[in-house]
Amino acid sequence: MSNRADLTAALCGSHEDVAKAVGKKYLFKLAAEASVSRVPGEPVPPVLHNVVGTVDLDIIIKLQTVGEKAINVEYNPKRFTAARIRLREPKSCTSVFTNGMLVVAGATSRANCRLAARKIARMMQKIGFKPYFLDFKITNMVANAHLGYRVHLTALKASLEEHVSSCFFEPELCSGLTYRLAKLSVIVYATGSVLFSGASSEDDIMEAYNHITGVARSFRLKDGTNIPQH
Repeated sequence: MSNRADLTAALCGSHEDVAKAVGKKYLFKLAAEASVSRVPGEPVPPVLHNVVGTVDLDIIIKLQTVGEKAINVEYNPKRFTAARIRLREPKSCTSVFTNGMLVVAGATSRANCRLAARKIARMMQKIGFKPYFLDFKITNMVANAHLGYRVHLTALKASLEEHVSSCFFEPELCSGLTYRLAKLSVIVYATGSVLFSGASSEDDIMEAYNHITGVARSFRLKDGTNIPQH
């Protein structure tokens, strides 16, 4: 894959494309660590577990030098055209591209994402580059929540299709119902778990959470009721 294609994937808002840029194993680990703990029957509001941001260092970076001099770095140009650097604090994984772009993933807040980007920029300075720090922005926020009850997804799909332009539920392919709002994607599972991705702000996520809680309560399954799959 070309450097341009890898960078495009990293900048894309979808969770899957970000996974390509920073490594699926890393994002799966984050998701496992951020699994929502809850009291049965109680709703859980959205919890951020992956904030993705980008910044332009406005320099050309020799990735071979990064691979040789940076710490906690992974660089294998045959597998991926960027160098990946992991930080323990704040926990994150940053893809460093030769055109000076950084893509930071895995932070759990906007502030931590920016801090991680600053630390990587400082690291580039220490190994001999002269970076700037331009146009930092959040490109994706991923959060999960729980409605506090199980949901009849087939009935929910029929209702959502009257109000949203994109709604998908094929239990043979995916156990979740996916639909698109103006600013992000929402996946609802029959268990009541909800995943939000593609947001650029916490307000977007809360707006989507309020939307799904308002719609889904009409399709709540009583305790002990089998979850319909069709």
